[in-house]
Amino acid sequence: DSTASSSPDPDGRIPADHQQLIDTFVATVPTRVAAGSIARVHVTFVPNQQKLAHWNNEAEPLRMWIDPPAGSRVERQLLSAPQPPAPESQEVRHLDVEIEVPKEASETLKLTAYALYYVCEDIDGACQFLRQDIPIEIAVAASE
Repeated sequence: DSTASSSPDPDGRIPADHQQLIDTFVATVPTRVAAGSIARVHVTFVPNQQKLAHWNNEAEPLRMWIDPPAGSRVERQLLSAPQPPAPESQEVRHLDVEIEVPKEASETLKLTAYALYYVCEDIDGACQFLRQDIPIEIAVAASE
């Protein structure tokens, strides 16, 4: 099946971005979702300007893997961001995905996700392939 994909780092072997070269922000739309309905999750990736971090576009693109909890579905588990033609860049990148909240969900739906990216530090700094775990929580409204 050509649409099937597998986790690019199932054992968590890729080093974590402990320096926070890339900051991530998660937003869900709507902010509170009814059980059994669909939420859209937007994840924003911002290179850390204090560390002069920038994307390395000569390697693989920014990718994000989502493990949905039992009973929920995502349109795609593996997402990837387009890369600009320049070898290095500092733009903000966005990934988003629709998630179907289980009918029996209550309070908060927690998803496990992580991003993999090539990022460089400073002007002539080292470029690294790093991982960042991204907690995603969707507030679920009580069903009537």
